[in-house]
Parts: sequence; structure tokens; C-alpha cells
Amino acid sequence: MIKPYLALYLIAGGSCGTLMRWCLSHFLPFDPHSFAKSTFLINMLACLLTGFLWKWIPEEAESTKLFWIVGFGGSFSTFSALGFELFSYLQHNKYELALVYGLSSLILGIIMVWFGQRLLAYC
Repeated sequence: MIKPYLALYLIAGGSCGTLMRWCLSHFLPFDPHSFAKSTFLINMLACLLTGFLWKWIPEEAESTKLFWIVGFGGSFSTFSALGFELFSYLQHNKYELALVYGLSSLILGIIMVWFGQRLLAYC
């Protein structure tokens, strides 16, 4: 059953994630002629954070998971930006850059989720 008050955790987490993403993207703006550092960094951090928090936050702490993983992580991570940047590379005939960026985002993203879960063994 959905508890309406939990939406506040999603809104708060989503607002924080959106603000953090906006701030980081201003430090490393997108250039269709070079590797998309900002989106890549944000996506890798989001994967690492998701993997770590998924294991660290107790299962019964629903509101905490909603804030950090669904709200913050969902708005901080940028799959739509990844798609847009890949499309921009293709439009500018940067096929090798599109391939390297797309594959490294996918492969390293999976590794970062795995690594995030393993971090708890060292904390």
C-alpha cells in the first residue's frame, strides 16, 4: 500500500539530487567534441551511491531508501542526458567517442554498483 506522506521524502531527495546535478554540470559543461565528463562522473557517482546505500540502509527504513535511492539518486543520475549526449556525438560524426562513452558508461556503471555494495565490508 502506498503511503502518501512518503511522497515528501521523494520530493525532498529529488530536489537535493537535482540541485547537486545542476551544480556539478556547471563545473564541467557538455561539449559535443569531447568526452562528456560531467554526465559520466555524475552517473558513476550515482551508481556507486546506489550500490552502497542499497546494502547499507536497512530494509525496513523505507523513507530513507526513498529519499536517497529513489529521490536523490533518481534525479541526480542522468540517463536522459546520456542519451542526448550520445545522439549529439552521432550528429557530429564522433562515432568513436559515442562508442567509448556509451560502453564505458554502461560497463563502469555496473562495476560501480557492485563496488558500492562491497564498500560495506570496509566500513
